Amino acid sequence: MTGTVAADARHRARQRQPPPDPYTIVGDGPRERLLTALAQSIREQGFRGTTVADVVARARTSRRTFYEHFDDRGQALIALFDAVNDVAIRAIAAAVDPTAPWTTQVDQALDVHVGVIEAEPEITVSFVRELPALGAEAIAVQAAVTDRFADLIVGLVDTPEWRAAGVQPLPRHTAVLLVGGLRELIVYAVERGEDLSALHPPARDAVKAVLDPSRRRWV
Repeated sequence: MTGTVAADARHRARQRQPPPDPYTIVGDGPRERLLTALAQSIREQGFRGTTVADVVARARTSRRTFYEHFDDRGQALIALFDAVNDVAIRAIAAAVDPTAPWTTQVDQALDVHVGVIEAEPEITVSFVRELPALGAEAIAVQAAVTDRFADLIVGLVDTPEWRAAGVQPLPRHTAVLLVGGLRELIVYAVERGEDLSALHPPARDAVKAVLDPSRRRWV
């Protein structure tokens, strides 16, 4: 089996493996159950229609337990955002075959990233619309998530396969630009009520245009 054929076979095998559901938080402790319950409630009635009572009922726990972990439902939403992105980052890293052509690696990463967003539009809407109003803690968590995604991109690009394709290590500011651009694309689509599946082509085109080794000239 040639290198290209082998890479294609690995890519197809990875595609057949569904990514983990990042909205079912790993773990069976009360905090994890509360976050999973919050996600379930948002799916059905939105964040604004969700109360602490809804969350504790779904989690089969008590208000006291809820307030042992979160000050309010806003803080719980911040924690859900952080947890979901942590799982998504791990899923992206696992989905990328480092031996595949760089364009295939981009497709693999974005299929997972955009797929998570597309699969849970109600929760995506809550993150986009509610988090900005939750103050300094939300801003700090969003910045930390941006850092983690930037670290992921820098690491995925800095491999022997990418260097063999003529790509030098990616500057961190460029990685942050990609993360921010994808986030704004999501916000744009959500605020206009667009079909989130339509994000796949422009996301792929934009990222490939930035990473294309025939066009990149870093200084």
